[in-house]
Amino acid sequence: MIAKGLRMRGIDVTMSSEKALIGASDEEQLAYALLQR
Repeated sequence: MIAKGLRMRGIDVTMSSEKALIGASDEEQLAYALLQR
């Protein structure tokens, strides 16, 4: 899994499936990401 490998290297990764964003539009996912900064 790419996300797991990135996390092992100290990179903060969030997957859409972890945040119930599967099926969300690109705009919705971007809005979520911007709120998490």
